[in-house]
Amino acid sequence: ITKDDGKYVVKAREAAVDLSMTGPIKLDGIDGELLQSSGVKTILKATRGTLERDKGEMVLFDGVDIDTSSGMKARLKSAKVFSKEHHVVSNEPLKAETPTGTLVARTMDLWTDKKRGTSLRLVQSAAPNAARPQIGLSADSKQPVDIKSQRFDIDDMARTAAFSGGVLASQGETQLRSSQLHVTYEKRSGAAGLPSGHAKTAMP
Repeated sequence: ITKDDGKYVVKAREAAVDLSMTGPIKLDGIDGELLQSSGVKTILKATRGTLERDKGEMVLFDGVDIDTSSGMKARLKSAKVFSKEHHVVSNEPLKAETPTGTLVARTMDLWTDKKRGTSLRLVQSAAPNAARPQIGLSADSKQPVDIKSQRFDIDDMARTAAFSGGVLASQGETQLRSSQLHVTYEKRSGAAGLPSGHAKTAMP
C-alpha cells in the first residue's frame, strides 16, 4: 500500500534471498502491477531483476515491458522502479508508445502518481508516425507527421505533449523547424491509438 492509497504487487517465477534476509531479493520471470488510487494501472514485466522490499525499489533488466491503462507503453532494456512513488526511470535506449504516437529515446522518466496523473519525459526523442490528422503541415494531412527533438514531455491529465530542443517536424515533403512544438490531443473513445489534435510552435 502506498502513501496515496495506491497498491503494488510483485510476482516472480523464481526468487532467491540470502539467509540473513537483509539483502535484495533476486527475481526471475517478473510480473508487477502498480494501481493508483485514481484507477490507472501500470503493468511491469521483466526477464529478471532485484527487489529491495523495505524501500519498495526494483531494478529490472534483460528486457522490460511497461503498459499503463492510460495508453502508454514502453519497451526497455532495463529500468529502476520506485514502487511507492509510482516512478520508473530508464537510462538506456528505449521505444515508447504514447497517445501522441510512437517514440524512441535515450532515457525515460515515467510517473503514474496521484499528483501528476500519468506523465512521461523522454530525452533525445524521435517520433516516427507521431500525431496524425488535424496537425496538417502539408496539403496531404493523411500522411504521418514525423517529429524529432532532444526532449519530449507528455502530461496525460492535461492532454498536452511538448517537444523541445532542435524540433524538426515533417509531413511528406513539408518540413517545420522550431525550438519547441506543443501538441494538445483528444483520446478517441475506446481506443488507445493515435489521437486527433492540434499543434503550435515556438520559433527559434
